[in-house]
Amino acid sequence: KALEKFKMLESEYPSVPIFYNIANTYFRVGKIGLALVYYERARNISPLDEDVNFNIKFIADMIKDADYEEQPISKIKLSFAKFLFSLCFLIFAIAVSIKIIKPVRDMFWFLTISLIIFVSSFGLYIYRYHNEKEIDAVVITNNAEVRSGPDESFKVNFTLPEGKEILILSRTDKWFEIGIKSLGAKGWIEKEYIEII
Repeated sequence: KALEKFKMLESEYPSVPIFYNIANTYFRVGKIGLALVYYERARNISPLDEDVNFNIKFIADMIKDADYEEQPISKIKLSFAKFLFSLCFLIFAIAVSIKIIKPVRDMFWFLTISLIIFVSSFGLYIYRYHNEKEIDAVVITNNAEVRSGPDESFKVNFTLPEGKEILILSRTDKWFEIGIKSLGAKGWIEKEYIEII
């Protein structure tokens, strides 16, 4: 009953508290895949939320997910990386302008440090831009079969546990081609077995 109320609120007020409570409700009823989907949706809004990150790590530990990485850099939003890059570019441009207008010897270190920070922020922006383009999903049923092609006639290559995060590579009407980093494998999974974050 609580889940129904939260799900009604989800479409009207998508927010961290709503996603977090939906996730907790799914977790309590044993649906860890759907719980993880909503924890991840909450993290997309608030990447530094300690409770959300703790619960995501807890589920990853619970299913022994070898792909789980707790990287502070992955919590940085694309918009912040873009702002940081723009700010560093501005500082670097000012340093170059000052150096050109008034050649001062002491500007060498300021120019060098601003260049290093500028290049680092550019790298961060490119990294986040690339990761933002990736479509992540979560397996929402246990022992989900991953096949060698997009049809039940193809052989089952391996199965995935509920709660496993995967990368969507391509899709058809009823099937998704997925990638799994820790296995270094690709395969096809039925649409009903996963939920896009």
